[in-house]
Amino acid sequence: MIDTKTILDATRHLKVLYVEDDVDVNEQTCLFLEDFFAHVDVAFDGDEGLKSYREFEKKNACYHDLVITDIKMPKCDGITMSKEIFTINPDQKIIVISAYNDAKHLHELINTGISYFINKPIDPIFFANTLFKVAQTINDRKIVEQYYEQIDTLNGKLLKTVDALNEKNKKLAQSLRVFETKARNIGKCAPKKKAEKPKEAHRTSDEEKELGVMVSNDLPELEELYEEMDALVVQAMLSSNYSQVSELAQLIDKYGSILSGYYSFYTISSSFKDLGQTMATVPLPEDEEQVKNIFLMLESFVFTLKRWMEEWSEKKDVNVNFFDDSLISDTKTIINLWNMSLDDAASDDEELDFFF
Repeated sequence: MIDTKTILDATRHLKVLYVEDDVDVNEQTCLFLEDFFAHVDVAFDGDEGLKSYREFEKKNACYHDLVITDIKMPKCDGITMSKEIFTINPDQKIIVISAYNDAKHLHELINTGISYFINKPIDPIFFANTLFKVAQTINDRKIVEQYYEQIDTLNGKLLKTVDALNEKNKKLAQSLRVFETKARNIGKCAPKKKAEKPKEAHRTSDEEKELGVMVSNDLPELEELYEEMDALVVQAMLSSNYSQVSELAQLIDKYGSILSGYYSFYTISSSFKDLGQTMATVPLPEDEEQVKNIFLMLESFVFTLKRWMEEWSEKKDVNVNFFDDSLISDTKTIINLWNMSLDDAASDDEELDFFF
């Protein structure tokens, strides 16, 4: 036999309707049921049972979790009542209590949809085990329903997020059109100059000397900082856990500090330090989709950083500032995304800054 605590764990939150015309049996069984269930309604015939079932649904905006009924009753028998209940709620769980001489009705009950039967006189142990089985079925169904409700809620939030992003994209597109219009007007007014052949990039002797110092003194530390940055970004994106932002900010700031000691990299060092400062002082946006976009840009930034280090550290006669525009653009875009929630809070109509 299943122990009482296990049965209670499955039944104590459920609500039951019990229908039995025999007053003594009704009273004794009701006392038994009240030990297991959170709420027990009682009726003495099928008509009264249907009325109680409908009133409960009207009052609570839900149905009884379980209906337990005898077959033979005055006014309306258990079979007729069960059929009516199934027209109201096809998923209703019903236990039928029947005497041995009611066996001829079992085929009809099975066709009706009832799947739980208990013979009279009632065996308390068998009754308790049956209650446990049906309670497990009811609880499993509730878990599935809650799961689907959560999915619907998440889908609703996702649709709202998509709508919000579409609205932001519209604002960005409008601002971009304004910028392009201004740029075209400036181009029309500006005097035309004769196109010049682009100059080939060659390192000066001072640049070669400076790079030599960097490769000897700081390249190993820069590579180590890059590896740590890359690991933190990848880990955050895989786990959707962004708690190590401050550590990532320190790495970027330290990387910028090392670059600031070299004239050739002073411009990008400032953008690195601006990014590290923003990440250290401004909280991450609450919008999860916006945070994901930020880390996608951080992934792009780290990837470009790797290519940049490989270019100037392994090749000669390569413009050491070739990737400057790309790295600066990435840092400013990340900063812009990071501050977007603050800009929206200040003014929904404020035009966003663009970085080029």
